[in-house]
Formats: sequence, structure tokens, C-alpha cells
Amino acid sequence: MKRLKILIACLFLLFPLWAYAGTTHVDGNPSGADPSSADGDSLGTAALEWSDLYLADSAVIYGQNDQSNTLTSSATGWTANLNLAATTYGSDGSITDAELLYVNSLSSNAQDQLDARCLESVFGTAIGTGLTLDSTKLKAHTSLQSIAGLTEADVSIAEMTADNAYNVVTSGGNNYILGSNSDNSALEFKTPANVLSEIGAQATDTDLTAIAALAKTDSNFIVGNGSAWVAESGSTARASLGISVNQAASVDDAGTLTPTTGYETVHIALTALTDPRAMTLSETGAVDNEVIIITSVAENTVTFADSSGVQELHGGTATIEQYETIVFKYEVDRWTELLRGTAALGFSTITTVETEYIPISYMIDGASAPDALATITSDTDKADTRTFAGDADEDVLFTWQVPLDCDVTSGIKFRIICFVTNATGPSAETWQFELQGFSLGDGDALNGTLGTAQTSNSGERTDAQYDRVATAWSSAMTATHITALAVGETVTFKLYRDIDDTDTYEQVIGVAGIELKYKRDHDTTF
Repeated sequence: MKRLKILIACLFLLFPLWAYAGTTHVDGNPSGADPSSADGDSLGTAALEWSDLYLADSAVIYGQNDQSNTLTSSATGWTANLNLAATTYGSDGSITDAELLYVNSLSSNAQDQLDARCLESVFGTAIGTGLTLDSTKLKAHTSLQSIAGLTEADVSIAEMTADNAYNVVTSGGNNYILGSNSDNSALEFKTPANVLSEIGAQATDTDLTAIAALAKTDSNFIVGNGSAWVAESGSTARASLGISVNQAASVDDAGTLTPTTGYETVHIALTALTDPRAMTLSETGAVDNEVIIITSVAENTVTFADSSGVQELHGGTATIEQYETIVFKYEVDRWTELLRGTAALGFSTITTVETEYIPISYMIDGASAPDALATITSDTDKADTRTFAGDADEDVLFTWQVPLDCDVTSGIKFRIICFVTNATGPSAETWQFELQGFSLGDGDALNGTLGTAQTSNSGERTDAQYDRVATAWSSAMTATHITALAVGETVTFKLYRDIDDTDTYEQVIGVAGIELKYKRDHDTTF
């Protein structure tokens, strides 16, 4: 019995220790659960795990031997004084440790941190460098901060005003146009009227509206009629613009034709009652640059002649037969002939430049004649010449019939065809000839008065014996140089070598002939 009592007493003494080791609930001060040394024991085993762990408000879980790593519980969550690190996070393990960097320093939850990491991926800037989270607002690069601070408005854009600085530009409506301000320093929205004003246009106008409404008929012209814009055909528009008018005209008893005034071009179908009929154009109402196109439609022959201060014609007269045309233009104080056309030949006016050669053998001696006609020979080639001295003026005379259609107003030019006949040829030397004349009509005496001489020279020449040389074309010889020059008359010319300071070639020069050049206004009337 005594032994039984001792065994029961031992069991009572060992019961508390057995109970501690075999349960998961510790009350009071569980100092008996402390390990015997640092890192000397674990709480639970791989096979015998603890279940729930209950901690009081502000309870702290310590780590490291010096307890420098803590995880503190509070009503708002857990606070870590250092980083929480792991290889991956999340239900699928796709969130790396870098994605949760600095989560322990944030007052927001882990979702904020994940959102921030997404922004890092967008902006390429690491949290803590260019991007930080402050409560629920994102603070990032200064450009993003400038944009985040803007106030949004309808129909607006963000304008960069400087480095990392933005501004909101707001329009007045959906029809505004974006452009720069007056000094190009900023953007601004403009109304269409503003834009049109700046480029010098107008937004709308009743005249423009009227023009836009006109029919786009082929060959139409837009013309103002005094109160509105209208579309007119070509013929109507010409009349409206004063460009042309067709006019059938007759001639009064005095032979005066008076065209319709106020037009730039007048087409006249002319009928004359008598044959031939001499006509004169009236200057009544005529203006500079007005053109009259006259076509004779009658069988009668119509003639026009020069009339001082009224009308001027090529050659002084013009004869227009049936279906032939003459054109006049008014200038300053008279009508001047522009052209003359014949239906028979199918052309308007043909003006040609022609030349005519007169050999020296045709000419006769003047007051001081050159050497007689002689034939010069070079090997097998020959030419007839008269040699003019190099130390005295010598001259010859000849006549020339002026063509009926010669343009005597333009005048006549000439040059001398020469051969170097002396063995001593010119060496940078010049010889010179002069020509003057007078015109003789019926009843004029042969001893007319010579006009002022015109000059033609060789220029400085260096040539050998028997070389052919033509002097330069002279300036035009008009009535000043050929006294009373007129078409259809006979001109007497005096040709001579002028020995003066210009003529420096001291030897004789052979003359084979003279070449005349003049204009002809061909007249087909026969």
C-alpha cells in the first residue's frame, strides 16, 4: 500500500510535464517552451504542424539573433521594418520579388504596389526613381506630373509649352481650327472666320454665292450686267466687254466710213455703191488700239489712200476688191494699216525682204571716174571690176526703178562687192564707200538734188590679192538720203569711194557691183 501511494504521488508530479508535451494549447507563462540556446529548437515539426496562431494588438514577430527584423500586427495590417523577399508571388507565381520592392514602406495595400509596377512597365521608370506612390496619387516624371495637374475640358488638347511643361488649350466648339497665335509662340483655336481673315479671304459673300450658282456651260463667260453676275456665250461676252462687234456698213456720199465706237475690234462687211470708190476712215469716237477689219463684200473696187493725220497706208494706197480685206489700227491721232489680205491667194499680208544686185558694168562715169572696166584673172577664174583709187574720191552713177510695193518708209540698205586687185593687200586696213540719190517721177528733171550720203565700209581687213570682200550693210536710206523717194519712181544714185580718216587702205580696190536690200509689201492687184 505504501508503494502504491508513492507511485500515485510520482504520477501527479509528472502529469504537468506530460500534459505540456502532448498538447497544442499553452496557457499562462510557457517559459518551459523556450529553446535551451539560440537557434536551438523549432516550433512544430514537418509532421506535427501547429494550427492557428493568435496574437494580440501590436504583437511583434522578431527575426534575426538581434531581433532587427520585425513584423508588427495592427488594425490596418502588418508592418515590416525591412523588405519582404521571395522568389515569386501570386497564385500563379508570376510576380517576382522585384515587383514587390519597397512594399513594406507603403501605407497602401499590395494592390497599389502591383499597380505601380504596371506603371513602371509603361513608363520604363523604376519605383523610387521617377515613380513613387503617395497615398492614392501617382507622382512620376515632371512631364507626367504636369499632365496630371491639368484640368480636362471638352474639345481641348494638351500643348507642350516648355520642357516638361504642358497647358490645356480649349476651343469654343467642334468647328474650330487649331493654329498658332499671332507671334507663333503658342497654339490656339481659331474660328473659320479668323483663319479666312488671316489669309486675306472672306467667309461668305452674296456675289460669290451668285457666281457659284452659275451654270458651268462649255465656253460660257462670267460677266457683270450692272446688278448681278450672269453667264454669257462667247459672242455675247465679246459684245459685253467691248471686244468685237459685227457691223454691216455703207459709205456716205463723201466716201467716209464711220465705224461703231466703243469697241476694241470692229468687223465690217463693206458695200460701196460706186466703182471704184475712194474711202476715208472717220476718226469720230476712235480710241487708241481700236482695230477695224474691213472686208469688201460687193463687186465694187474700194480704194484707200494716205490722208494726212487721218490714215496711213503701206505704199500710200490700197486697192481692195471683192472678198479682200484690209485692217487698220488707231494710234494717237490716225488710222494706220496693219495688213492687207486677198481671198484669191489665201493670205493676209506678206512682207518680204529682198536684195537686188547691180553690176559695175551697168554704171556710168561720174564727175571723177574710176578706172575703166577691166577683167581680173586668178588662175582660171575671172571677174569684171572697176578700180577706185586710194588717194582721191572717184564716183559712178546708175539708175534704179523703185518697186510699186516697196516699203519706202523702211528705206533701202546697200553694200559693195569688192575684190582686192592690188598685189599689196590690206593689213588691218579699211576702205569706205558712200551712196546718195534722188527720186524722179513723171515730169521731174534729170538734174535732181542728191540727198545726204549713207556710208558702208569694210572694217579692218587683212586680205590677199584677188580675195572677195563685201562691205557691211549700211543703215537704211530713206527720203533723207534719197530725195523724194517714192514707189514707182526712178532713183538716180551716185556711188563713190570716200577717202577720209576712216579709209586707211592706200591702194586701189576693185568694185564688181552693188547690192540693194529693201522690204516689199506684196500687192496682188494686177
